[in-house]
Amino acid sequence: MYDAEGRVASVVELDIVDGAVQAIHSVSNPDKLGHLGPVSDIARLPEKKS
Repeated sequence: MYDAEGRVASVVELDIVDGAVQAIHSVSNPDKLGHLGPVSDIARLPEKKS
């Protein structure tokens, strides 16, 4: 997945066996995505207060 500027925000992997999804894996840690190209800083932003 990419952010609005085209930077990598997260990666999702599906394990499919016999046509059915068996597991879903997701990585959104920017430190682990750097090898894929420019990484979004969205995961580093503080949460907005209501």
